[in-house]
Amino acid sequence: MCICLLCTQNEHRSHDTVSAETQRTVKQKQLGEAQTEIQQRIQERLKEVEELKQAVESLKRSACIEIKESEKIFTELIRSVEKIHTEVIELIGANEKAVVNQAEGRMKKLEQEIAELRRRNTDLKQLSETEDHIHFLQNVQSLCAPPEAGDLPSVTINTDISFGAVRKAVFELKDHIEDFCKGELENLNKTVNEKAVYALGSRRRARTLKVNEKAVYALGSRRRARTLKVNEVAVYCLQDPEPRNRAEFLKYSCQLTLDPNTAHIQLCLSEGNRKVTWGKGQRCSDHPERFDSYAQVLCREGLTGTHCYWEIEWNGEEADIGVTYSGISRKGGDDSCLLGFNDKSWSLCCSGFSYTAQHNNNETAITAPHFPRIGVYLDFNAGILSFYGVSDTMTLLHRFQTTFTEPLYPGFRLDCYDSTVTICQKN
Repeated sequence: MCICLLCTQNEHRSHDTVSAETQRTVKQKQLGEAQTEIQQRIQERLKEVEELKQAVESLKRSACIEIKESEKIFTELIRSVEKIHTEVIELIGANEKAVVNQAEGRMKKLEQEIAELRRRNTDLKQLSETEDHIHFLQNVQSLCAPPEAGDLPSVTINTDISFGAVRKAVFELKDHIEDFCKGELENLNKTVNEKAVYALGSRRRARTLKVNEKAVYALGSRRRARTLKVNEVAVYCLQDPEPRNRAEFLKYSCQLTLDPNTAHIQLCLSEGNRKVTWGKGQRCSDHPERFDSYAQVLCREGLTGTHCYWEIEWNGEEADIGVTYSGISRKGGDDSCLLGFNDKSWSLCCSGFSYTAQHNNNETAITAPHFPRIGVYLDFNAGILSFYGVSDTMTLLHRFQTTFTEPLYPGFRLDCYDSTVTICQKN
């Protein structure tokens, strides 16, 4: 601390003191060391910025090359499909031409034979009307002789002008190509997802950020070597196409069971914890995960990192179907506990012939027919949560598009006596 000359002679007389000039020299040295360290850090950061710029430029060049190569491959693929298309058209045309030529040849010969028969019929008529008996007797024998039958091949023409067999084969080819492409897209997605996009390091500890679980580059610190992996891995993620029909959705079916520890005391679980009924109640001890105000229950299974699909059947006046992070509040009666009314949960409220999609206290009204069976499709990595009305076809009721950061637990809420929700088994 700084003291005046008088203090050095009184209360601070026994203390060690130095002149301000001497102390300035000591602190000046410390200041110089701090400046040197800051300048060194500035240089390090400038170097990192330059490396990042080079990495980004290299990444852009790599992405441009990959796009061009992909366009080239897909152009060749389209040409191959167009070639098959042309060959099928030519096959149908050749088949048509062959049959038509054969039929026209047969018709020409038949018309010639008909003309000959008509001529002979005219001669017979004239002979029958002649009054010259000698002329009649001389010609009747030759004219009454049966004409020689033309040796014409039998021609049977298929009247199925729609070429049903050809169309069936084309449809099968289309389905085969689509299924093959879908499978290859899934394989590509899995392959790309095995790489990190980038990793950020600190001077004391490396921290890894997983963006779509792939890496484009890694940055180290002064104590770790920097590793640039640009152009060594793919830099994009192919999103799997959403299933087109119920059979494709059922391929992603998952088995779910209700968690008794989360069930409100007014709810009764049955059928191996796959059915919940409101109003009958059950005696159970208190549990920190149990909802104490809303008649809600969650499933045991946390869903993450994959495609999942499940179906539920509901009846009663109203039922909420949704998913939530495990951090949803369980105690109290505010919106933080209510499925779909906070930033931790998403839900579809089913009520008669109307539906409402809910998230973070935002609601979207939906008008659709009554569906006693609802299908829920989750693509965790793509951030897609879709609700479908299940009947002979799949009717999309609502789709949430977001980014999921934690495992999701399916959950349900019942509001009316004797209302039920049943988790359907795969069928």
